[in-house]
Amino acid sequence: QLHEQYGDVFILPLGEVPLVVTRHPKQISSILVELGDTHDFPRPPNVIANVQTLFGRALIGLDGEEHSKARTALNPHFFAPASLRRMHAQAAPVVAELVDKLGEVAGAGAVETYFFEELLSIELVGVLNLGHRFNGIKAGQYPLVLQSLRLVDRLFLGRAMNNKWREQEKETDTMAFDVSKGVLAACFQASLDGAKTEAGKERTDSAALIWRDQKLTETEMVNQLTGFMAG
Repeated sequence: QLHEQYGDVFILPLGEVPLVVTRHPKQISSILVELGDTHDFPRPPNVIANVQTLFGRALIGLDGEEHSKARTALNPHFFAPASLRRMHAQAAPVVAELVDKLGEVAGAGAVETYFFEELLSIELVGVLNLGHRFNGIKAGQYPLVLQSLRLVDRLFLGRAMNNKWREQEKETDTMAFDVSKGVLAACFQASLDGAKTEAGKERTDSAALIWRDQKLTETEMVNQLTGFMAG
């Protein structure tokens, strides 16, 4: 709607530093491909600070050399043809489970698909990146980790848009934010601790493969996993 109103390029107030937004293909190509480096288009310091309250040192909260190091460690396990084939094989049973669930609930009439899309997203992230099933689709309800993500997301975005959030945010909101971050961190730590699947097979999820490369520290791994989940 904003693009339709203001054109391909507009400025959006986002915290202390305005954000320039573009959808023009040539500009996007120049920024992401031809220059393709966060040295040329660094994120504003206030945005980095806010991002790191949730993601720590995850890829989305890094710039420059740190960003390059993390990308080098992560890319082979997400974009190589072998990785894509692995993800397809792992994702197919989860998607089939969703189709079965939709068929089951559709007997009662109209189905609100957005709810199930969220359940599918968290299940795919768990299977592909963490080697863990949350079983939200079968249960037909949000698992605890997704409830935590939803709360963190609401407060995180509120902080991003409000310079005075520290004075205005309620103590209960701050406590809930910290508790939810704790739930996420515990989930990711459990992913690092488990080297094998429940069936005793060696894990092939992204977290396990990246961890075996030994290119990231344990803290860096937990931060990256937070980024995967929130995305």
